[in-house]
Amino acid sequence: MYVRDRMNKNVIKVQENLLLSKAIVIMRDCKHRRLPVVDAMNRPVGILDQRGIENIDSTSFMLSNTKIGEVMQTGFFKINENALVEECALMMKENKIGFVPVVDNAGGITGVITSYDMLKGLMRLLGVSGEGCRVIVKGTNFKKLLSVLSDCDVQSLYIDGDTTIVKFTTNDIDTVKYALTNYFELLYLKAE
Repeated sequence: MYVRDRMNKNVIKVQENLLLSKAIVIMRDCKHRRLPVVDAMNRPVGILDQRGIENIDSTSFMLSNTKIGEVMQTGFFKINENALVEECALMMKENKIGFVPVVDNAGGITGVITSYDMLKGLMRLLGVSGEGCRVIVKGTNFKKLLSVLSDCDVQSLYIDGDTTIVKFTTNDIDTVKYALTNYFELLYLKAE
């Protein structure tokens, strides 16, 4: 899966010459803690972060004259929309960041990806949300598991060590449950 498949494409962005007081209103109204700052060519040049704003000496005179470019964070990471999600997750983990501007091949911003977006992707991979059945079995006999689930619509399958997690839909959960317990140690089963 690519970053473009997980990113938020509805990006609220600001330019560095905007007054900080206006950016604060935008952040409050859209309920965002961070905004990408872009130049006239739509390329990210910084990040405006709520914590950074809170650390500013907030005299009303100073805030009314301060531009975003004076307080934005300029040391930031960005990632290409064609990068793999795994690359992005690793970069975010290793650098302890939760917000990354996403750019196209020309360097223009096309979205942002957050740790929350990554968590939603993990939940989808593990089959945590949505309708259907979710089963966790002890064992990794992939062929046998797919044989048992041959009449089901398998939506996701994840193997972690000696445990397999599968999300699927079926019209006959009792038959599937019985077949699974014949071949695997059933650790969890939830049908929605």
